[in-house]
Amino acid sequence: MNGGSRRSGLLAVALVVCLSGMASACENEPTGPDMVHEPAAAAQDSEPARATAADYGTWQPSYRWVRPATATDVDDLSRRVADLAGAAYTVTVPTMDLQIARTAQHVRVTIGGAWTSGYELHLDPRDAGEELLDIGPFVLCSLADDSCTEVGEDRESGGAPHLFNNGLDTLVFTAGTIVQAGTVAADELRRIDPDSASVAVVDSPAGPLDCLVTGGRARQHARLEGRAVDLDAPPFSLGRQPPLTTTCVDEHGLVVLSVPSLLAPVVPYSSFEDGVPDGFNQHAVPTPYGTSPSPTAAESASPASDGMHFVVVAADLIEAGESLADAQAAGRFDLDAVLGAEMVEGAVSSTAGLTGRAVRDIAEGEQITADLFR
Repeated sequence: MNGGSRRSGLLAVALVVCLSGMASACENEPTGPDMVHEPAAAAQDSEPARATAADYGTWQPSYRWVRPATATDVDDLSRRVADLAGAAYTVTVPTMDLQIARTAQHVRVTIGGAWTSGYELHLDPRDAGEELLDIGPFVLCSLADDSCTEVGEDRESGGAPHLFNNGLDTLVFTAGTIVQAGTVAADELRRIDPDSASVAVVDSPAGPLDCLVTGGRARQHARLEGRAVDLDAPPFSLGRQPPLTTTCVDEHGLVVLSVPSLLAPVVPYSSFEDGVPDGFNQHAVPTPYGTSPSPTAAESASPASDGMHFVVVAADLIEAGESLADAQAAGRFDLDAVLGAEMVEGAVSSTAGLTGRAVRDIAEGEQITADLFR
């Protein structure tokens, strides 16, 4: 889940970053006196397009129907993105095996493929903060055993909520930023000066996209027709001239392409459906993070207890006498998923509530139990 190319890996985080530098002052020149703009939204077929991860992996987008932007263009595009935030819809992101079902009050992100039965992420999009990755509190459910954990802000760091498992953290926040990217994009699009922007259409595997292009120099805008979109453009410019920035939105209002970016510029949606599945906002009663009961000896030894469980393990050697606080600050803990039959007696799912120092050397990969720190 952490691999993949720049164009099809962890895609959504970059949307929040790269949209922050869109406004700039530059002159625009039309590509030709007879240029007629063909809106992408009007060019879509009635049958929803279906795209695959492979389609996006080989995608080489280019600009067409380029012309100077008007205030109406900017208003229409920003309104399309903003309107989607209040709609009920379901989309899939094939490269990450995500399904996102969203209303204005609740979002469910189903994450499959990485583990036995995957996970569900539940959150209220209205709780998201303004900082990158601040998606607010959320509930994370394991579909393997229908258990849910409620995660809030990390009191120690004062930052956004996080788990022990870096890979799962990445999934959670990537999914979350996909969810909140539309709101951020709508705000940024509203700030664009139409006198310094161009509009264009970019064809994608899921259909044509309407785009706004800002920054750069006037001659860059005049030469865009037929040129490839620079997906690898550096996100920052060391010179006085801001980089050429492109933001592309599909007919529904989904931000599909945004360059330049720190990570990958494409969010490869493969389908869009109006409405959400029945019961999409329902889940098991969550347990607060860090207070899950430790398994008993009977549960650990029972062959029937074969579902996946989270346990804290040593990510590196923890020496006898080392304090739990120092070990945690040094990153010597991780969260691992194990079968019930593999859990040791007294294994914990969080270091919350544990104190003291290691009573002996704890080997890398060893499951942490409550009696290891006194």
